[in-house]
Amino acid sequence: MADAMASGHQSPSEAQADWLASAKLCTLSEAVAHELLAHNMVAEASHWEADSALKSHDEVKALARSTLKGPGLEALETWCSEKARTKEGWYRTAPGVEVRARLIAQLRPC
Repeated sequence: MADAMASGHQSPSEAQADWLASAKLCTLSEAVAHELLAHNMVAEASHWEADSALKSHDEVKALARSTLKGPGLEALETWCSEKARTKEGWYRTAPGVEVRARLIAQLRPC
């Protein structure tokens, strides 16, 4: 609470809301798509989203290294998984159907 007040926030929840707005948390796959879109590579971003859907983090990294050039690889190099880690050591995630589908895809028997 003292840290939040010292930084000009009224409450810890206000500090957290400011942090979430500025952190721009996303998955690696989303970061690559955002980078491609930022460079007006709409077709590549659409293709990337289809190819990277329901893949694990390691699979997305391997796919990016094998298929992307330029902006997509820049996102791969600058994206940081630690950005989403709380001080307690947990990772923040955006819940939803897509997240659950990714987990199920990773756990399905081969």
